[in-house]
Amino acid sequence: MSRRAATPHYPGYDVLAKRNTLSWNDATRRVIDRRLAMPRTPRFFSEAEWRTLSAICERILPQPADRSPVPLPAFLDAKLHHDTRDGYRQAALPPQREAWRIGLKALEAAAQATHQRAFDALQAEEQDALLRRMESGALEGPEWQGMPSDAFFKHRVVPDITARS
Repeated sequence: MSRRAATPHYPGYDVLAKRNTLSWNDATRRVIDRRLAMPRTPRFFSEAEWRTLSAICERILPQPADRSPVPLPAFLDAKLHHDTRDGYRQAALPPQREAWRIGLKALEAAAQATHQRAFDALQAEEQDALLRRMESGALEGPEWQGMPSDAFFKHRVVPDITARS
């Protein structure tokens, strides 16, 4: 999994500083304002699922320490809250809402079985190891309800966390 970068790719650059310049038009300002105003509390996910999702997001797409993070869990929560779909579904996976509920519960079960702690309470290396096992399809068990962990990782976790709509 990726690690938090020691230095940003563009030191000193802040795209939000361009808000009142010719670089942004009114439509851009509205889109950015809507994204920044997104609720940072769960509406679809439970509190426990939110904590697990937040930890996954931090491992998949770490945020810079020198500015406010992009609200990745909130983006996904809004997508699922509004039931915004991709327009297709991988045959190996249940519908996206169900897939996320199953996947988060199964990952929590693996964290408890392996480390006797919740996923969000694990060290980064322990989280990464579980995510790698998910990615490779090695996380199995009744909690997965027949859903392949690698398909969940490839077709839900990565695209849902890294893609912005």
